[in-house]
Amino acid sequence: MSRRSNTTTPGELEFAYPAAVHSDLQAQTAGPHDCVQDSPTTTQPFEIDAAVAEMARAAHFNAVIHLEPRRWRPSSGGRGADVPSSADSTESGRTIGYMSATAVRVGVLLAIAAGLVAGCSDNGKQEHKPAASPTGRTFVSTSVGGAQIPGGGPMTLTFTDGKISANSGCNTANGTVDLTNGILHVGSLASTLMACPDERGQADSWQERVLTELPKWRLDDSTLTLTAKDTTVTLLDKKIAQPDRPLIGTTWIVSALMTPDAQIRSQTLDDVKPTLTIAADGGVSGSAGCNRMTGHATPAPTTNGPDVTFQIGTTKMTCAPEIMEVEQAVLKALEGKTTATIDADTLTLRNTNGAGLTLRAA
Repeated sequence: MSRRSNTTTPGELEFAYPAAVHSDLQAQTAGPHDCVQDSPTTTQPFEIDAAVAEMARAAHFNAVIHLEPRRWRPSSGGRGADVPSSADSTESGRTIGYMSATAVRVGVLLAIAAGLVAGCSDNGKQEHKPAASPTGRTFVSTSVGGAQIPGGGPMTLTFTDGKISANSGCNTANGTVDLTNGILHVGSLASTLMACPDERGQADSWQERVLTELPKWRLDDSTLTLTAKDTTVTLLDKKIAQPDRPLIGTTWIVSALMTPDAQIRSQTLDDVKPTLTIAADGGVSGSAGCNRMTGHATPAPTTNGPDVTFQIGTTKMTCAPEIMEVEQAVLKALEGKTTATIDADTLTLRNTNGAGLTLRAA
């Protein structure tokens, strides 16, 4: 069956073309340009003769288009009726004009060129999109193949412009990074100097080895994979792996003490596990290390995270000196006004007096 243009007016040349051409054209043009552009004058592509097809192929357009010219003649009802071009060229002594083959070829090729420019320019842009990059994101390890992280990790990697921050359960290392050609080129790393107990004390050397072996990296949506010599680390975008926990209602465990100059972790801190919970009504409960805490917290939203003002009281027990030292540091950090920052399952409290706490969600 043939499809006809519905825009014909008296005296115009009209074209009929098979409806099956459209699907054939789609199949034939799935190559170099990977697109099919409808004709500017109809809603279907045309077919042209062999000579025009050869010209189209030279322009890298793998389509064969055929035009069946039809001419107009008046009917008794006043509306035009089309007849095949093989019919007699005269009607009541009047000559019906024909469009030349050359004009048909040129016109169709111009339509093809316009279609390629309009229909494929966007695809060209898409082909040149830069590859996905981990820059501006933080990833947390979900599995490790080969040599495991001492202490269990996880490995956390943060990428900023040309820089990397890494932590695998003990110290945090920072340095430069180059992601060219799918290889992680890490420069010299500067690290914090905390002493970590048990196997976690070996996490830093494991981390440095993995990062400096020029591992390959691959990013698939939210999953980052690092492949080193004998270790493969799979990491997930932290926003998905560890959504921010709420300040209110979460039980937080102190994992590090902060001074203006340092972050401190110790075996005593890990043993006594000071805790902090803020209830919906602002009530505070928890342990400072030796004594039980009670009191009230008043959060106030700010652009840098909520300010939280604490009023804390404790019981009056006495414990071993090293435990009391931890307790005093905890209570100093919760004395008055603090600024709270939450990143996934980590809460950081910084007091205006210079003290602070790093806490993780229970």
